[in-house]
Amino acid sequence: MPLISVIMPTYKVEEYLPQCLESVMNQDFQDIEIIPVDDGSPDSCGAIIDKYASQDKRIHPIHQKNGGYGKAVNAGMAKASGKYIAIVETDDYIEPDMLSVLYRVAEKYQASVVKAGFRKLYSDGGECIVHPPFLFYESEIKVEPQYSNDLMVMESSIWAALYKREFLEQYNIKVLESSGAAYQDVVFKFMVYSMAESIICIDKPVYNYRVMTANSSSKSAKNWDVQFKNYEVIKQWLAKNEKFGSFRDAFYLHAYFDFIFHYNRLSEESQEQFIERAREFYSEGKRNGVGAENARFSDSAVRQYYWDVVYPFLMGLDKTTADREKKLSVTDAQYWRNIVKDILRNCYHTKAGIRIWDKINSFIHRPFIWNKINEGGYSSYASNQLQSLNFDNGIFELDPVCGEKTALVMVPWYLPNAAIHYIEQIAITMKKKGYKLHLFIYWEQYAPQNVNRNVWDRVFFQHASNPYFSHSNYSENRMDADHIDDWVDADFLQSIVRLNEHYKYSACMANYLFYSKAFDVLSPAVKKILCTHDKFANHNKSLHNAGYPEWSFWFGVGTEEEEARALRRADVVLAIQEDDCKYFRRIVNNEVKIITFPFIPDKHQIKYKGIEDKDVMTVGYIASSNPPNYFSIKKIIAELEGTHNIHLYIAGSICDMLKEKDTSSSVTVLGRISSLDEFYSSYDLYLNPDTFYSGLKCKTLEALSYGVGIVCTKVASTGIGLVQEYHLLDTEKDCAQYLLNLSTKAYEERVNIVCLMKEESCEKYDEFCEKYPIDDLTEEMLGI
Repeated sequence: MPLISVIMPTYKVEEYLPQCLESVMNQDFQDIEIIPVDDGSPDSCGAIIDKYASQDKRIHPIHQKNGGYGKAVNAGMAKASGKYIAIVETDDYIEPDMLSVLYRVAEKYQASVVKAGFRKLYSDGGECIVHPPFLFYESEIKVEPQYSNDLMVMESSIWAALYKREFLEQYNIKVLESSGAAYQDVVFKFMVYSMAESIICIDKPVYNYRVMTANSSSKSAKNWDVQFKNYEVIKQWLAKNEKFGSFRDAFYLHAYFDFIFHYNRLSEESQEQFIERAREFYSEGKRNGVGAENARFSDSAVRQYYWDVVYPFLMGLDKTTADREKKLSVTDAQYWRNIVKDILRNCYHTKAGIRIWDKINSFIHRPFIWNKINEGGYSSYASNQLQSLNFDNGIFELDPVCGEKTALVMVPWYLPNAAIHYIEQIAITMKKKGYKLHLFIYWEQYAPQNVNRNVWDRVFFQHASNPYFSHSNYSENRMDADHIDDWVDADFLQSIVRLNEHYKYSACMANYLFYSKAFDVLSPAVKKILCTHDKFANHNKSLHNAGYPEWSFWFGVGTEEEEARALRRADVVLAIQEDDCKYFRRIVNNEVKIITFPFIPDKHQIKYKGIEDKDVMTVGYIASSNPPNYFSIKKIIAELEGTHNIHLYIAGSICDMLKEKDTSSSVTVLGRISSLDEFYSSYDLYLNPDTFYSGLKCKTLEALSYGVGIVCTKVASTGIGLVQEYHLLDTEKDCAQYLLNLSTKAYEERVNIVCLMKEESCEKYDEFCEKYPIDDLTEEMLGI
């Protein structure tokens, strides 16, 4: 049995056939069978094939009546006996080492499919190389088709590839049989890629493709609706194999790209018919959560083509829909938001818009203005390049490396919040174990301000070039459409590789699953730690179901399987609390080491001022500016409105969200405060009314660490081990009612209850610290 069967569909290519056959016969990989399929070609192709067959016993010709491209390829596959199948179109030719290159990679990875680059040869003598649209940090890379729109929209071609024959037979994958210009490549591609767990891509061009040759089906202007027929076949295939949900984005986005090709090949009369069907198809895509705004691509060239060519075409379909149906109301806020976005985007892409932006940008970067903007921080010119606070010239490669154990920690922001305190707590413990700590901030901003240099030995930062960064991909019909790698780009991976090549990291910690792609470019010697902070499968849907608006949405993936994909990249996964740990272990089938590593604030000794006002009970609330906090405290304020024996003091960045109409005379908005010690020593009780289940409620733990009494919901006490009634309240209303009831009690009784609550906080904090010893957890994380 030969190792590779080369199938060569042949029809009216006598001019090119000898070169093509010889390029296959003269491969440096000889264990092959060559199956040219003469599809009833009216020229001398059949005779040419027989002539070569008489000279080479590896050639096994097939002669059949004309049945079209699909029937010819399928006839070859039916006769093939090799372990792998390659398809070579006979008006093209291949490089001498194509089969050896593809075979070596297929065997190395035991791959079902290997896909390589190719050359396009034009009739005027010009040529260009088409590479798979990925950053090749190795000579070959593994790509999971269901998570890569870039792979799926790559030019449809069934050649420059190697397929395991057993894989094709297992799923009964064949080329669509139809006559004329049928563009069956796209159907075959979806069949193959949807059933392959991964594709191995190589950068090397191994195939030479003649563009627009005399027999090319792309010359046809007939069959105006062939695209829609093909996509109906694809949809049926995906549905039958329960793959439509996984390939929904690729299905519609690929079709949107194909709109351009098919529209441009048609006559004006056919174009009108095509537009009607395209509009219907696009409307269906939007109903399935894949509108023009939902496209996500990693490759900058693919992204640019989409925004320059495909997006305007889709907008044209939308405008036509509005003109014909007249169903949009001028009072529709979403409609007008879209209009404004379109105007701004279109203006930006005009010469005038670019000039206006350049003037604004130039003004902002005048030394005085820019220094004012960055006052108190590190001054740096705006750049998407990797930069460092430690080296003004950015050339960190001159930094001497002395062989110390060094860890790289990646974060999406640097702000004085619980997430950063948690990360720095882990970093400090690692330093005690002998590690140097490097911080890499990959975010939407430029130079970070007020970085704690006592924790971080080196600080690197980079402005994300990825336009999707921190922007959730949601729509009305699909709220969690992010993929785990949507927010990172080639520049992110290049920076990780560059840093690691110089510093030779012992460990790397990615904070949040959308940075887990970094692990793919690090060697097995690097300890890969994923700090999750929260669960993200159906995150936005949970917010929506809890009544929160779209502006509160953040990163969210649609399935547990996708979340598990990020976890599987890590050697160790840190869950912020026990429920998350159990969930993560379940979705990875206990195949990854997952430990509960919560945030534990330091214990604080404060001098409590005591209840100073016998008639008014004071309550403190401190929180960050996230939507669940905002809506919860608004409900508390509403419930307490009109009371005269409770006064609420609100602190933290949550104050930035509160408007005057949100408060009342019994509320004091403190804003951002400089001293937590002073805050936690100033009031009788403290409050956390959060009702949205998400991660660990750090402010509850913080209150316990200060030994103050806290009233909270059971959601706000999740994972902390609290048992008292006032720690397990159901709603904001229940919290407010508890405070109201307590405020009406006699002064002495109220003092006694508050003192007991303080004692409970101290006891529960000590129990929590005993359950989760930071030193032991850090050693377990590092494998010490």
